[in-house]
Amino acid sequence: MLRKLWKIGSVNFVELHKFTLIPLILGLTSALAVAVMVRSYYLFNLIFSMATNFSFYLIICLPGIGLLISLIINRFFTENKEGGCGTDLMVETYHHKNGIIGMRDVLFKTLSSTITLGLGGSGGLEGPSLLLGGGVSSWILQKLKIKPKDLKLLYLCGAAAGFTALFKAPLTGILLALEIPYKKDIERDAFIPAALSSLSSYILTVLLFGGENVFFSNLNVFVPTYLFWHAIFLGIAISFVAILFIKTLEKTKEIVKTANYKINIWLTFLLGGLFLGLIGYFYPQVLGVGYDVIRMASDPSISKAAVETLFALLLFKIIATSLTLALGGNVGLFIPSLYVGGVFGLLYANIFGLNPANVYAIIAMGAIVAAVSKSLMTGIVFVAETVGAGPIMFIVLSASISYFLTGDLSFYPSQLKKRSSSKVEALMELEDVLKQSKNLMENINLTSIKLNKPICFTEDTRVLDALKVLKAHVYRIYPLINKQNQVIGVVDIESIFAVGKEKWDIQLSKLETKKPFLLPKDKNLKEVTELMLKENEDHVFIVNNIEERVIEGVLTASDIIKISAEKILPKFIDV
Repeated sequence: MLRKLWKIGSVNFVELHKFTLIPLILGLTSALAVAVMVRSYYLFNLIFSMATNFSFYLIICLPGIGLLISLIINRFFTENKEGGCGTDLMVETYHHKNGIIGMRDVLFKTLSSTITLGLGGSGGLEGPSLLLGGGVSSWILQKLKIKPKDLKLLYLCGAAAGFTALFKAPLTGILLALEIPYKKDIERDAFIPAALSSLSSYILTVLLFGGENVFFSNLNVFVPTYLFWHAIFLGIAISFVAILFIKTLEKTKEIVKTANYKINIWLTFLLGGLFLGLIGYFYPQVLGVGYDVIRMASDPSISKAAVETLFALLLFKIIATSLTLALGGNVGLFIPSLYVGGVFGLLYANIFGLNPANVYAIIAMGAIVAAVSKSLMTGIVFVAETVGAGPIMFIVLSASISYFLTGDLSFYPSQLKKRSSSKVEALMELEDVLKQSKNLMENINLTSIKLNKPICFTEDTRVLDALKVLKAHVYRIYPLINKQNQVIGVVDIESIFAVGKEKWDIQLSKLETKKPFLLPKDKNLKEVTELMLKENEDHVFIVNNIEERVIEGVLTASDIIKISAEKILPKFIDV
């Protein structure tokens, strides 16, 4: 009996140490790593300041030099040769690599980030801080031989601690760990370890560098009730700005990629870097991290500016940040979003003659972060923690509107829509393995696959008759078809079982039905896999065509994994 109790106690102690002591250690190490990163950025930014003080014309070439150094580092010193947003790489590592990333990539990409930003590239330090916090944590966890599932979760907590250390915003760090992996869901299991890692990171950072916020604003002002209507209008307007930012980034990446292929990568970097430098020559405020502009937008004493100037800052910040990322800069997008939101809020206030203008800037900051990162509470709490919580309810209103109006659009392609089932996670792992040989999946058409026939119910099938079928054929969902054999919806097994015995005579079409996930039979396996992952579905009903919607069969994640094992993996591994 004593031995059994000791065994149970040992297990509980292991779990306690895993999700309490280890997160605290990860928070401390992440804080120290980010402190070194910030000091490195200050060094390169000092070089930038000294050079531009010597000759302001040097501002034209310095951003390009920073991007060139970043390109050389990415191409010759890292395993992952791609540049881009550190936040998206962190999310990709979380979803596709179980939180495992090489320290070589982490350190060199962080170095390239500080060089790019220090020498005038447009972006934020939060991307490299997330990558560095997560990367250092991943290395420690691998040395401790933590189980893969726990390592993945604790990696996320280390990343959140890195963010906390940069901004001294522990609540935002916690919420970021919960929200950033998904667009419409949260990572619930991360709450306690993320809270502990963010707390220890915050305490150490404050002890070392003091508790002053990165952005300071005196928000002891009267907030008028009519701001309610402006918060609604701002939420709607900022949605369009967020969409413009996201689409500009995507289009700039396409243009640079095409130029690299058709012209020459070095010539593309030369032209892109010079263009970035010319923007900085006329509007130097758009280069670098842009903290001064964010402080101006949130400070009531200096938040007045000409409409033309604000419009130029808004437009060129979007272009400069998009160009920096497209050219391979390893920078963050969180701070540029705050910049764009703050400037737009000032622009809105100046156009309509509203005071205090900084209140509108602060509301717009929270709204745009929620829209572009699909992290509703993170944007709201970050603004409240770092700028001020005066208009907090109006930030909530405006951010909620922009979050929903922008749909699934996000800066981060690696974000999933919602938490995956185990089958979808397995499909993600398979797709990651076969990334280099997608042509093998393209060669397998659905017409060559023997599809399983699903159990279908007609729309007038009674619940009683359905229950009789369920005795022999138990599935999670069942398609409903009309008299023309067209799919009109799906009903899940829970809805059928929830019907009381006295209502067993009602038709299934009267129950709550859902929109089915359908694909035509002319697709290949690669297209089907990508669409299933995009929609986060573990099954798809295959129809003759989308217009007629006559079911040919059903394809599940398990089926795709089986087909891959039989037809693709032998060729892929050459056995």
